[in-house]
Amino acid sequence: MNPAELFSVLVDMNLTFVPILVLAGSLGLAAQEREVDGNTITSSATPAVRLVLDDALEYVGGQTIMLSSTTRAEQHFYVEADGPRIRRLYWLQFEGKVGGRGRPYDYSRDPVVDIAGKSFHTNYRFYPPSGFAGPKGSDGDQGRELIEGKGYTLGSDLARVRLVWLLGDPPLDELMIIYLEDLDQHELTVSELESDESRWEAFKKGLRERAVEGMRIIPLDN
Repeated sequence: MNPAELFSVLVDMNLTFVPILVLAGSLGLAAQEREVDGNTITSSATPAVRLVLDDALEYVGGQTIMLSSTTRAEQHFYVEADGPRIRRLYWLQFEGKVGGRGRPYDYSRDPVVDIAGKSFHTNYRFYPPSGFAGPKGSDGDQGRELIEGKGYTLGSDLARVRLVWLLGDPPLDELMIIYLEDLDQHELTVSELESDESRWEAFKKGLRERAVEGMRIIPLDN
């Protein structure tokens, strides 16, 4: 029985006296499984893919977190910054259900685009930093702590595109790529985009194009 399967069995046994995060670490679930070499991340499975990021970006760091008793995520962050202030950010997240337990992922509301021959569900948002982080303990909140711990800060107006590649049938794993920009570099604010729907639609298209241009996605299972 591998660590993930053992972890799943213990959860089924309702061993609530054992803190989930401590248990996950003791079973090796907190270890990063992907290989990072500068601006290249190689994943041998779920999915088998190589991600190559723009040379202008700097690797900030990575971590593995438990989002629930059944959901594990490995995060990696790259930034381009002006001093401590982030101008562009890539948040790469390999996420899945431990031991195949849990509700399948559902992004059916998000339109699909083809990138490197794979289907990615696409979603856009713009917001201040508090919106980016998400609620306490969420993947965004824990990612923010890592980024700020490295001395970086986010501006007051941000835009992001989220790209999600679902894996399995039913989909119990995903690769999520979030690309974020500081709107100040475009001489824009959130309120200006909110007040002009046509301008926001045009910006969304450019945001996704810049996200794709800044990375190469190389599937290794072809």
